Amino acid sequence: MGQQEYDNFKRLIKEWLDSHPDEYADFVEEMNDKKFKGFFNIFNTAVRLVPKYKEAARKRIGDDRNPDFEELENVLLQSDLAEKIVNEFHTPNKRSIVPAMLAWLYYGRSYECMVEQGEELTKRKDIPTLYKWLVSGMVKFIIRKSIANGMRTKEDWQVFRKQQKAI
Repeated sequence: MGQQEYDNFKRLIKEWLDSHPDEYADFVEEMNDKKFKGFFNIFNTAVRLVPKYKEAARKRIGDDRNPDFEELENVLLQSDLAEKIVNEFHTPNKRSIVPAMLAWLYYGRSYECMVEQGEELTKRKDIPTLYKWLVSGMVKFIIRKSIANGMRTKEDWQVFRKQQKAI
């Protein structure tokens, strides 16, 4: 996808966001749900679009030797996931979370929400230490990736941390 196509796609996502405020609000509410309902929906969508992802995620969760998530990311990158998501966005389906998910990723507090939810998980007493360690690594990965892909800056994360401390 060239820059002009990408810019046009972002514009279409913004138009969807502006014309579907209720659907977007419902999605955001799910993403902030303390039972992680929205995250499970995203995971299930990823598995539907990339069936190999489920086994890769299972293997990653069971491997405590590597704090990195590059391998999981590579499964998605090598699967034409982006193309599948774009196609699903352009194929209207009331049950699809893809339009709301893209609006959230591009225009919402997506990265901040992922970090907040992850950090919330690490504080829970019912979560095994191994999972807390994995989640902690995922939080760092999310922050690093958000900076690397230009969606957030280091300064954005500093402001976020100050806001968290103020609460």
